[in-house]
Parts: sequence; C-alpha cells; structure tokens
Amino acid sequence: MRSTVESMPVPRPAPAEGALQHPCVDKGYGYDEVRWVAEEFGFTLNLPPRKHHAWKA
Repeated sequence: MRSTVESMPVPRPAPAEGALQHPCVDKGYGYDEVRWVAEEFGFTLNLPPRKHHAWKA
C-alpha cells in the first residue's frame, strides 16, 4: 500500500474540515502494516475484518 500511495501522480487534496479520507480496500489488505501506513498518511481505513486476525495497535 505504501508504494501505491507514494506513487500517486496527482497530489492528494487536503480533506475539508471535519471530513475524513477513507480508502476502501478488501480483506486481502487486512494486515497491520497496511493499517500503519494508512495511519501515517492520515487515512481512516475502511477495511472489513479478516477472520481470526486481531489488529495489534
């Protein structure tokens, strides 16, 4: 996910006051590293939970 976000050819717009940016990804992205990258870039991740996997904050 990091390489995708960093390679965006157009700069990401700043969110409006009170508006969050929610990338929607599927369960295949349900890993701690993806959550950390989303947090680093200011995303509120919209990710369905994977069975038998708890996020380690």
